[in-house]
Amino acid sequence: MSLVARRVLNDCRDELIDLLAATKGSRWRRRWVSSLMLLRAVGHVLHKVDAPVSNELREVVADWWNSLKDSKPKPSIYWEFIEKERNAAIKEYRLIAGLDITITPATTHLEKSTLKQTASQSIPTQYDYLIKEGEFKGRLQKEVLEEAIAWWDAQLTDIEELYEGKMKPNSSARIGG
Repeated sequence: MSLVARRVLNDCRDELIDLLAATKGSRWRRRWVSSLMLLRAVGHVLHKVDAPVSNELREVVADWWNSLKDSKPKPSIYWEFIEKERNAAIKEYRLIAGLDITITPATTHLEKSTLKQTASQSIPTQYDYLIKEGEFKGRLQKEVLEEAIAWWDAQLTDIEELYEGKMKPNSSARIGG
């Protein structure tokens, strides 16, 4: 069995790699928003594309969604990150993550009385990729995205196992393609 939602999840993994390569500006911002959209798309595709494949899968997915809704506000990786931050990014273009760049140039000091010059070395540019607000404030963006991907992977595995358990021996229902 192969859920179409798994393809989206694999794209989430690829987008994370691309995000890490996008070190600044609008390229980083587009990758961040795309990462959030893809994470939320896993659930949409599961519900709208995968679930209608069979009555058994529809039932498993419906039970899963109901359980997730009943558990709100937990798990926070879903409600406070995947759902909330995607909504903020898409509906308000408000990003909770950002890229801070610290540049420490070399400096030269001149002692007026002796005209002696001393210099300090520059420090390599430092890129800060932390979540700036909300439940995940202070955490590395990469770590939170990896946690969200791992959470979805575990959820899809559970759904697949429940579905396999419900399948009738001679059922020909197939998921994905």
